[in-house]
Amino acid sequence: LNYGTDYTYRVKAFTDENESGYSTSNTTTMSIPSPSNLTATPIDDQSIQLTWSDNCSFESGYRLERSDGGSFTQIAEVDADVTEHTDNGLNYGTDYTYRVKAFTDENESGYATSNTTNTSFPSPTNLTSTAIDDQSIHLIWSDNCSFEVGYRVERSSGGSFTQIAEVDADIT
Repeated sequence: LNYGTDYTYRVKAFTDENESGYSTSNTTTMSIPSPSNLTATPIDDQSIQLTWSDNCSFESGYRLERSDGGSFTQIAEVDADVTEHTDNGLNYGTDYTYRVKAFTDENESGYATSNTTNTSFPSPTNLTSTAIDDQSIHLIWSDNCSFEVGYRVERSSGGSFTQIAEVDADIT
């Protein structure tokens, strides 16, 4: 069949002596279903996880492309039925947009395009400090990052800041 062409079909039954009427006709376009729901999620300060929905039952694989504001460049080709890929070695803070398409030996689908995201990680927020006695202050903050290694706590008494503690990831 020719890719991109609409084909209409009908069917009728027959015996040696008679034929039935035709079934209701059905039209199908010869095409490859495009992937959908391509999502780009930063997983650390140099990597973005891509996930998408596989809408094709006969693809040979998927081609992934990335743009950092200019044209798209192919970054990976994955096998059929694969619906995720991690893009590593990225530049910190650069905005990236991705697109993915299914392919066979003969043709390619349309693209699914991702959200634009970057590898910068979010700062903690909502820092509060509360005196708990005459010599201690209790600090609490919101952890807005899923991949930090830890936090460095700094203090100033009117001059420059000095690091006073380093705590593990997810400590708030």
